[in-house]
Amino acid sequence: MTFFMKTVMKRLILMVLVLMLWGCSESSAGDGARNELVKDYGFKMEEDLKAYIGDHFDVNENYAMGNGIKILNLDKSSEELQMFPVYRDEDLIFTVLYGQETLYLSEPAFLAAIEENSEFLILKADGNIYYVSKEEILSADGEGKELSDKMKSRIEKIRDGQIDRNLMGIEKRTIRLVSQQDDQPVINEADYRNDRIIVRFVSDDIENKIRMYEAFCHGKVQDEYFGDNTYLFCFEPLNSKNLKILLDASNGLSYVLNASLDERIDNVEPVDGLETE
Repeated sequence: MTFFMKTVMKRLILMVLVLMLWGCSESSAGDGARNELVKDYGFKMEEDLKAYIGDHFDVNENYAMGNGIKILNLDKSSEELQMFPVYRDEDLIFTVLYGQETLYLSEPAFLAAIEENSEFLILKADGNIYYVSKEEILSADGEGKELSDKMKSRIEKIRDGQIDRNLMGIEKRTIRLVSQQDDQPVINEADYRNDRIIVRFVSDDIENKIRMYEAFCHGKVQDEYFGDNTYLFCFEPLNSKNLKILLDASNGLSYVLNASLDERIDNVEPVDGLETE
């Protein structure tokens, strides 16, 4: 091969590499538009959610909270936003947006779009929240604020790419309102361990349920054997209020048959790094 031909080949290879890198950067931008699930269900905000339902709806009806998604934040802010759907029976009645402040969003067109389409994104752009699909862009508050030209271009680029199926709300847990649990005893930290919970799962796909519950309680399963699909989970110590919220939220999960606290017994060995006594 002559020197000229070698030079031409090197240039061709270099051009191919540049095109490949450019293509990768383009696909990376598309990858950033994927829906990322949140699995902890926001149980630590449970009391505020119950209060909102009590102020706006009939507490004697049945309510459930779905698993959430992380909002795609196109603004310069690094704030992480999470959205969760809330249902009355099977109907989506509002979504909860958790960030620096909590917002309850119930714009009818916004909710209808979420229920009717499975391929969409929820994103923040120019300080507002939007539903984005191949077919339409909707403001979460219904005001339809004008987007900047730069942001319009970014959103259109996302719409031109692949929009994955949105799994927000595919799993649900019951919301147990205060009026439905008046007969439950107050949790006394002197009677129960504040860094663990015992959970019995629905019988199929146990390993996946263990991973899901670890994400939910922000803890880890322990090696202790209880049998009958029952496991002990340990986490950072909670006060009695948050321990009660976790217990109640756990019993509302569709894949949990029963959750209970671990009673304190004399001479129980502490869990390394978690015991506060």
